[in-house]
Amino acid sequence: MMIKREKLEKSRIVIIHHNDADGICSSALFISLLKKFGNFPVSIFSPKYIEVDTEVMQQLKNEDYDLIVFLDLPNSELNKFERDYLVIDHHPPKTEHKQMIFDENHCSSYLTFKFCSTYLNFSKYAWIACVGCLADKDLNGFEELKEIAIQRNKELTEEVLNTMVHFISSARILAEEGVRYALNSLLEAAESGLPTTILGSTPNSEKLVELKRKSIIERNYWLSKLSEIAIEHDKFTFVRIRSNLPIQSYLAGTLANLNQDKICIVINEEPTKDYAMVEGRTRIDNFDLGKIFREVCKELNSSGGGHKKAAGAKILKSEVENFIKKVIECDSQ
Repeated sequence: MMIKREKLEKSRIVIIHHNDADGICSSALFISLLKKFGNFPVSIFSPKYIEVDTEVMQQLKNEDYDLIVFLDLPNSELNKFERDYLVIDHHPPKTEHKQMIFDENHCSSYLTFKFCSTYLNFSKYAWIACVGCLADKDLNGFEELKEIAIQRNKELTEEVLNTMVHFISSARILAEEGVRYALNSLLEAAESGLPTTILGSTPNSEKLVELKRKSIIERNYWLSKLSEIAIEHDKFTFVRIRSNLPIQSYLAGTLANLNQDKICIVINEEPTKDYAMVEGRTRIDNFDLGKIFREVCKELNSSGGGHKKAAGAKILKSEVENFIKKVIECDSQ
């Protein structure tokens, strides 16, 4: 799907992106395209939860924007949206959208990179899409784009790119402020043409060094408690934690890497919240985690979804035990 270049050059554009590494990288890619056209988004939102909340949606309806771009974020209300919008996402939509780029086999960073590449030679920014692909377990997309990235930057080994993933993913522990650090680090590196500057060589990326340290400490704390808190059931490992830091994604990914024959689901019942945030990861090939999350969350009237090897959800704390039960039941059907 194309949007007229003139619109990207002259419109008042808002970007709304998920706060994980895939969403952050998607946003960095789209902003880099706009900057090439001499434009910059008038606003950038990064909702904490999986869907854009009603308050933000109402604000978007009231403000004077020409185009609203949703990156890596599903939303059930968009079909009622009167403003011009574009969705780039790999989560199956709940409703049909008038302007959407969707492919559940590739993450949003990959899809955003391909979209941007229809306007310009975007190979200079392939490394950003690689980070998003690697973070979201889009390994086919990663292998394709890695070849492009390495041709331009020989230092970008898979080990270096994995380290970049950890830096960008760590941003979530400081919520919106941390996400800004990560996004600005990517934009600074993109502008300079030196990808590895996101590893602590710029003012914004210096902040990420500290966030990465905090996230490792928090992750390791819960790993040390694993024998006490893990709930094992056949091929599932459920881990219930109570952390003020949104560490669930990082912890789930670590567990999936350590236990490659298991589906690892981390449920963070944040002490100050009514909701629990859930992240699931697996390395198993013939399993669709996103489908199970979508089906279970639909039954619970909650938000959730993802793709085969990575999924997330936001559920009421009172529904946590029911969520675990239904995930197990859904898999056995």
